[in-house]
Amino acid sequence: MSADDAAFFEDDDDGDDLGTLNTPPQTKPAAKRNKAQRSAPVVKPEMVKIQLEEVDNMSPTGQFFGLNGVGYNLRPGEPAIVPVGILSILNDAVMSIPVVDGNQTVTGYRDRLRFPYRILG
Repeated sequence: MSADDAAFFEDDDDGDDLGTLNTPPQTKPAAKRNKAQRSAPVVKPEMVKIQLEEVDNMSPTGQFFGLNGVGYNLRPGEPAIVPVGILSILNDAVMSIPVVDGNQTVTGYRDRLRFPYRILG
C-alpha cells in the first residue's frame, strides 16, 4: 500500500488485514441548507407590450424569437408582452433595400427593419 493509499485507510485493530476507509466529512444535505444557499433569486426581466406589423416576408403563423433560452412566437397584428431584450433583437434584424432614382436606376442601398413593430404601452 502506498503512502497516498494509507491516508485513506486506517487500521481498525479487529485482527484482520482490512482497514477502515477514511472518508472526508460530508456537507449538509440540500434539505438542511437555508433557502438562500439552495438557489439564487430569480429576477424577472422588464416586460413591454409590442405588436409586429404585417409585412410580406413574414408567415401569418408568426416568427420565432429566442432570448436567454426562452422562445417567443410573435404573430403579426397581435399584441404580445415580451422582455425588453426582444426589442434589441428586432432592432438588429435589418435588411437592405435598393434606393432608386427617377430613372429607376439603383443608386444605393439603405437598411430597414425586417420585422417592424410598435410599442403599445
